[in-house]
Amino acid sequence: MARELREELGVTGRVGRLLLSTARLGERSRLHWVMLFYEISIDREPRIDPDEIAALRWFTRDEIEGLVMDAFLKSAIDATWTELEQVHADR
Repeated sequence: MARELREELGVTGRVGRLLLSTARLGERSRLHWVMLFYEISIDREPRIDPDEIAALRWFTRDEIEGLVMDAFLKSAIDATWTELEQVHADR
């Protein structure tokens, strides 16, 4: 994870705890999806390579609610956000 942050975004990251692990089998594709959500802190704003990444943006929870996504992804994001809130409440 730290290597990908460095290579793709030009940041040094500290990978914290695993917040959520979830999996799904695609209904049409029959591909197996595994999503891992980690708490990560970075040392500066990312720098993107436009040949690699079209855009980068941070979202608030309210903004995430307005995005179009399937129920599985929405459920995973909601669970991750809830876990992240709990982690920060415990600190």
